[in-house]
Amino acid sequence: MWTCPPARIVVAVDFGEPALAAVRVAAPLARRLGAALIAVHAETLEAPPYFTSDQIGALEAQRAAAREAAERHLRDVVGDTAGGPVDARVVAGPATSVLVDAAADADLIVIGTHGRRGPSRWWLGSVAERVARSSPVPVLVVHDAPAAAEPFASVLVIGHPNQGRSARCAELLAAQTGGQVHYSDSADAPVVARTSGATLVVVPRGPEGTTAALTAAGPALIRDCRLPILVIPEDPS
Repeated sequence: MWTCPPARIVVAVDFGEPALAAVRVAAPLARRLGAALIAVHAETLEAPPYFTSDQIGALEAQRAAAREAAERHLRDVVGDTAGGPVDARVVAGPATSVLVDAAADADLIVIGTHGRRGPSRWWLGSVAERVARSSPVPVLVVHDAPAAAEPFASVLVIGHPNQGRSARCAELLAAQTGGQVHYSDSADAPVVARTSGATLVVVPRGPEGTTAALTAAGPALIRDCRLPILVIPEDPS
């Protein structure tokens, strides 16, 4: 069961700019909360079906060496920003599965995403969207565009003060920095997010992965909002 404020924060790192943006948010948050920071990088390298056992053995040896080098690099890259110890993990498997599995050892996942607009919509079908839909713990999605220096300074919650876990978690995280929490129903959320001076948007996630951000006026919020988005599961997981 995850706790808030988080004691264990997983940050997804693929060494692209969105991932580095996620690190720049996750590292200071972990420092402020005194939380453990776990950097996770997913790799997929499958041996072709025609490889012999000797070839597979050689490939496994190369992969083990590459994983050790990647973990050192991951520890250095994230450690430079974190300014403290980092648990670096390079895990074999698809990124979505690796990150959802990592949630078993976390209270929060921070993941970066490109801020594409238009018909392709960066959100739908992306790793960030799939993780946010299925993770049993809250997921903080960060754009590759610069985020506010203090993302929890002015938090906009999609819903009402009696929403449940989302409201309680938003209040607790904002309280860590003296921030404020505001509430809005989903109908005017995109406008409020653009005009209220919010630094982060909290989206409650209901059963079966449904989220307020994917219903009603939600698509516009997801497409146009350049703020970090924190998806919080309301249902027990």
